[in-house]
Amino acid sequence: MKAREYFALALRITGLFIALSGLRYVVDSGLGLLGYFTLLRTSTAYYLIVGLCYLFAGLYLLRGAPHLVGFAYPREAETMLDPIDSDNAQPQVISETEDQ
Repeated sequence: MKAREYFALALRITGLFIALSGLRYVVDSGLGLLGYFTLLRTSTAYYLIVGLCYLFAGLYLLRGAPHLVGFAYPREAETMLDPIDSDNAQPQVISETEDQ
């Protein structure tokens, strides 16, 4: 495995823990609304909002966080087949600094 793949795996594992934490907050907000516990200073809406934010952030990381991995490990050049002649297609290296 390459460093990019290790980083993506670490993000997925972190995303799992964040999503589970968010799920716990959402469940706690539901239990608070049902009266299983009372809150003195915060409302159950706080638990719901924080839980949903954690849940969505965790799910994004679980999906691999392609933007974050791409930012941390940018690709130097991408290979693309020449679309003009598909029978004799030759790979071309396209650089990001090349004018198009």
